[in-house]
Amino acid sequence: MLCSIAIIPTSMYSALAPDWQFMGDNSLICKCSVYLEIVLFANTAYTLAWIGIDRYAALMKPQRYIYFF
Repeated sequence: MLCSIAIIPTSMYSALAPDWQFMGDNSLICKCSVYLEIVLFANTAYTLAWIGIDRYAALMKPQRYIYFF
């Protein structure tokens, strides 16, 4: 949700416009959008990795899975 509100509009604008119009290239909006893009991508990758580990544990050791997680 945060990605669709904060990242996608600024990324689309920066892809379509050759330069950053919101108070220059060194603005707070520019820095925050890049920071949020990196943090949200890392958070998504981390979450999907743990979902995969959780599903692997549930399939490979179903009896221990109940007590393990």
